[in-house]
Amino acid sequence: MTTNEKLTIIRNKAAADLPALLAAVPVPDFQTYLIGPPDDAEKRQLSFYLDKTTDSADREDFNILVQGQLHGVLSIPANEYYDIVRSFMKSFDPSLIGMQIRGEIDGDMFPLDENSSPVILISVEFQDMVDDCNYN
Repeated sequence: MTTNEKLTIIRNKAAADLPALLAAVPVPDFQTYLIGPPDDAEKRQLSFYLDKTTDSADREDFNILVQGQLHGVLSIPANEYYDIVRSFMKSFDPSLIGMQIRGEIDGDMFPLDENSSPVILISVEFQDMVDDCNYN
């Protein structure tokens, strides 16, 4: 499976599942779900892009960044977005993208200053254990 195929699956699953999770809080849904970095500073966008891949004799790692651009959102609701997106990624089934394990998740939120929109950034590691007899 290609990187773009994996990112598309993750993005599509997020676009299908997150609106209901966000509405339950309630906070407005993201206006767009993207592959690649945010492309409009005036929107609430959730972006998915490659962080890095690692291939070794016993493991393949596929690491992504999930970036939420929260235009027009105050700090307290931004915490809700962070918690919901992080929880969604924690429960994401790695087999949907051909991986076995959802590894480490690391996240942060950056309210750049009181006059700018918050940004959430979550790094997610997926792992696939490789049979070292078949390593190429």
